[in-house]
Amino acid sequence: MNRFISIFIASLSVAVTSAQCIPNPKFVKPRPQATALVTGIDNTNNQGTTRISFDLISAPNTSSRIDSIAMVNGAVRNMASDIDGVDFSRYFQWEEDGILKIEADFPRTHKFAKDAAIVIYTVHGDITATLPKKKK
Repeated sequence: MNRFISIFIASLSVAVTSAQCIPNPKFVKPRPQATALVTGIDNTNNQGTTRISFDLISAPNTSSRIDSIAMVNGAVRNMASDIDGVDFSRYFQWEEDGILKIEADFPRTHKFAKDAAIVIYTVHGDITATLPKKKK
C-alpha cells in the first residue's frame, strides 16, 4: 500500500509541475500598438547624413525599447547610426500625450524609391512608416 501511495504522489507531482499555465483572456490586457509618422527628411546637415524625423505614437505612460532602426530604400537597407529623443536598447516611458519626437541619422541618401520606409525594431515588435512622397 505504501508503494502505491508513493507512486501516486510521484505521478501527481509530475503532472502538476508539467501542466501549462494558460492565462485567462479576460484578465490579460493586449499591448497597445505603436505607430510612427515621418515628419521630415533633412539632407542639409554637414555631418554627411540623412536625418529622418518622426513621431512615435502609443499609449501614454507605458514603456518600450527601440533596439535599432533601418531605412529601406528599394533593395538597400541602411541602419541608423545615431538617434535623438531616446537611446538605442534602453527602456523609455511614453510621454503624457503618447507622442515621442525622434530623429535618426542614416548614411546620406538623395534619391528615395517610391516605397521607401523606415522600420523601427522594438522589444514589442516592428513598426514601419513610409517616407513622404516628394512634392513636385
